Amino acid sequence: MELGFICKGGSTISKDYCSELCGDGIKVGKEQCDDGNQVGGDGCSEYCKIENNYKCSGGNSTHKDTCSI
Repeated sequence: MELGFICKGGSTISKDYCSELCGDGIKVGKEQCDDGNQVGGDGCSEYCKIENNYKCSGGNSTHKDTCSI
């Protein structure tokens, strides 16, 4: 499993299903932002989408995003 992802399922017959782990502070995959929390209203929503009128930057696999108006 890679950092920033969560995997479910998997067996000797089928592969794991992996998706981004929103709210962990690691921006990966299709996440627009990840500021390390799961609360909306601060620029990065609980779904890791940039909220209206905000700009987010600095997020990557080692640093969380910082969002401001």
